[in-house]
Amino acid sequence: MGNIKESKWKRAAPYLLFPLWFPLLLVAILLACIFVLPFVVASSVIGWIRSQIYYLLHPGKLFLVVDGHHGWRELITNNVLPTVPANVESIWLDSASSARFRKRVLRDCWTQRPFLARVIRGGIRTRSIHDKLLPFKRRAKIDDQVRVEVTSILRNTIMELQNDTSPTV
Repeated sequence: MGNIKESKWKRAAPYLLFPLWFPLLLVAILLACIFVLPFVVASSVIGWIRSQIYYLLHPGKLFLVVDGHHGWRELITNNVLPTVPANVESIWLDSASSARFRKRVLRDCWTQRPFLARVIRGGIRTRSIHDKLLPFKRRAKIDDQVRVEVTSILRNTIMELQNDTSPTV
């Protein structure tokens, strides 16, 4: 029976030392906050500054932002990209080359993809074309009629973006 009481005592021993290690834990958490918090704040400030510089260097630039998820890749490559105007740059979000664009420009953008984006001073304006292109999603093969309608959708959405005066994203 003596062995049973000893084993209970050994299991309870770390909890009895609670008053000793708890202040050390608080000091460790406080030091971590003091040294880590400035780096977190600095990285978010640097990210904001980089995005503002991007906005100032590329005013009026237009982007078609797409991803290949959920069956959009075929429609986009066959019928949308051939009709995109020359002044609109396409960005595939699932590609490695779009990493810099995603970090700098789209970090606060929650618009449903695919969408058109226009860089303005101090931000970015977006217009989703997801709902407009959804009826054509099943007709992803190369189709001239679909291309004509997609061209009209893109032209109208670009005009909306250029005439838009709403707050930026």
